[in-house]
Amino acid sequence: MVGVKAPMPGVCYMPNSVLEYYAREGVIKDETLTDVLAASCARWPDRVALSEPGVTITYQQFDEITDRAAAALHRLGLKPLDRVIFQAINSKELLLAFFGCIKAGLIPICTLAAHRAHEISQIGAQAEAKAHIVSYSPVGFDLVAFALEMRDRLPDVDHVIAIQCGTETPHGVPAFDALWQAEDAAAAKATVARIRKELDPYQVCVFQLSGGTSGTPKIIPRFHNEYAYTSGQISRFFGFDETVVSFTPNPLMHNMPMACFVLPALLVGGEVAIAPTPKIETIAATIKERRPKWCAIMLVHILRLKELGLLEENSFADAYGLICPEKPSKLRALVNAPAYTLFGMTEGLLCHTREADSLAAIEVSVGNSITPYDEIRLVEPGTERDVEPGEIGELIVRGPSVIRGYYKAPERNAEAFTSDHYYRSGDLLSWRIVDGKRYLAFEGRVKDVIDRGGEKINASEVERLLNDHPKIHATMCVGMPDPALGERMCAFVVLAEGETGIELSEVTRHLDALGVAKFKFPERIEIVQGFPVAVSGKPSKPMLREMITQKLAKERAEQVAAA
Repeated sequence: MVGVKAPMPGVCYMPNSVLEYYAREGVIKDETLTDVLAASCARWPDRVALSEPGVTITYQQFDEITDRAAAALHRLGLKPLDRVIFQAINSKELLLAFFGCIKAGLIPICTLAAHRAHEISQIGAQAEAKAHIVSYSPVGFDLVAFALEMRDRLPDVDHVIAIQCGTETPHGVPAFDALWQAEDAAAAKATVARIRKELDPYQVCVFQLSGGTSGTPKIIPRFHNEYAYTSGQISRFFGFDETVVSFTPNPLMHNMPMACFVLPALLVGGEVAIAPTPKIETIAATIKERRPKWCAIMLVHILRLKELGLLEENSFADAYGLICPEKPSKLRALVNAPAYTLFGMTEGLLCHTREADSLAAIEVSVGNSITPYDEIRLVEPGTERDVEPGEIGELIVRGPSVIRGYYKAPERNAEAFTSDHYYRSGDLLSWRIVDGKRYLAFEGRVKDVIDRGGEKINASEVERLLNDHPKIHATMCVGMPDPALGERMCAFVVLAEGETGIELSEVTRHLDALGVAKFKFPERIEIVQGFPVAVSGKPSKPMLREMITQKLAKERAEQVAAA
């Protein structure tokens, strides 16, 4: 029988009638994420599953460690469907703990290491998290100490667990390595087998987060069999097999790295290469040693690797390809390997170009959905009226991996879905015909979001926080063009009465004191007497974006002239 057996309060499930259709089509199956991972471990025990520079972990080792991790978490008293906050930098321990949770039937909440009290307190409380797994670092921001502070604000959190600290116990909290190493392998396997029998393929397996387009990020439930389908479909779309080595230095807990890189590799017996620090030298060492065949790496990193002479001509030899949000021809020339565009959302839809597409199509479009079962429409923003062919419209979509609602967010859900259950993306796209084929092209955003190198920043959230600064009367934040990250945030500020100025450092200290993630900090302040007004009589952000774009262009021209 299809459909969830015991619904979780606050989760919006797909109707059984729709699930039955997808089941008949063979899209979703009666299998959990644990089931499909177990199949890979049984089929390819000696192949490398995870790697870091100088370290490899086979599927057999991966299977045993994650069994023992699941048993350790179970021994702490964590039960299936309990939620666990993950807040850590990339590492093999992060993925071992993550999949240990999956095997234990726990639901990871995929937050970012960059999140702070403002985000974690709200997300943790809403999800009623029972545990908080964090990276430990002896230098820089102390996430272990932070998690202990958060435990005082989150009454349901019983456990703080540290990873990347060996078997040490920083601040007295349990170390992940010590926990799993204390478990007997055979007993752990039996514990996981018992839990596995009770897991529901139609139940939530992961809580991902939205880009924060309407305040603090919303919680997005992803389900066992649909997440397995999405990830497996990436492998089928690109033709991956067990020789694939995937790599991205982007945060692995993000939906894109998890659904497009980590899981697709693991489900076909491939390797997930990991850079355990964001340092450019570590990224270079990972590429040199593991020779990734499927890679998502920002253009700014590639340029830096080239500048430092750390990228060899054959670094991506035999690669399936690299993905990038834009300018694939430039990336292709830099790395001497195929480069493809992508467009996606944590809410479910994933679009790519690939080898079968012409260079012209790759350059001007984001391709098509990876699954033929996604139903895509372009409508007049805020309506349900389809635009005419060739016109720009707001993307709305429904499909086997597209959510039917955010977790415990009825007001947001009322805005985010059409009357016939299409998800309103807030993104503007158009259909383009290239070489006789139809492709989606990204045209902008309806939502007030700044995309800083893949990190989505809700401008209105930052504006509300900045307006609490005593020197500021009003703020409007916009994206300003940046060659490396795509956009950075510029805050246009009207000063409070009697104030003569405000420095960027004052703004960042203010946000830091509020516990705001640093990637949300403005990177430029422009003081204005008032905001430009559109014909409608409302302040105009497009006019502000044009103002800062022209100002940046003038500054660059002056720098060139001075040189």
